[in-house]
Amino acid sequence: MPRYPPGADPRLPPPQGTGIAPPPVAFVPYDPATGDYVGPDGKRYTQGDLATRGTRPGSRCWPRRGRNGQYLPRGGPPRYGHAMATKDSREVVIEASPEEILAVITDVEATPTWSPQYQSAEVLEAYADGRPHKVKMTIKAAGLTDEQIVEYTYGDNVVSWTLLKASQLRSQDGKYTLTPDGDKTKLRFDLSIDLAVPLPGFVVKRVIKGALETATDGLRKQVLTVQKGG
Repeated sequence: MPRYPPGADPRLPPPQGTGIAPPPVAFVPYDPATGDYVGPDGKRYTQGDLATRGTRPGSRCWPRRGRNGQYLPRGGPPRYGHAMATKDSREVVIEASPEEILAVITDVEATPTWSPQYQSAEVLEAYADGRPHKVKMTIKAAGLTDEQIVEYTYGDNVVSWTLLKASQLRSQDGKYTLTPDGDKTKLRFDLSIDLAVPLPGFVVKRVIKGALETATDGLRKQVLTVQKGG
């Protein structure tokens, strides 16, 4: 332990010319992920208050940067909706024949009058029997507006469509299946979408839920309105 002249502040370097060497300073490697370091005596120690609380050994505890160069929040980036298509379905019983329901479904240009998600719809191409083949539509959901082009196909009491072009979606497939049940019809609607933009999972679920309700309950109301001459 070096001796300082009387009145000298030991916290400051010793005055020059005193012949007193400053206390040695050791620089030792430190692992911020675990708090481990090697002391001047060559032994390994752990400084728990310097390591990130709850950090597993070997993991990174320093702030990480995202692709845009900004620091990511602790715990990593926020989790957004799916990395694959989201699928769901819904059923409803409609007091009408399959023919009456199909007439409403295929009148796609009138869809914006009863579906709040549809801003506009235009038939680009039609089949020989007049039913829509390719349709351009503008959809608004979750604060996003998207212009889409879809292709319709038809089977026995089945109407399907698949996405051909869009800016907010990678893919979309929808299908109506109608099953006669006496003087009523059981209708099942299946929907699968794959978003091209990141949205929180709860927002994706809300969008799907709204689309399913409109395609079933909303369709039922429109069919009954048309029956009454509305």
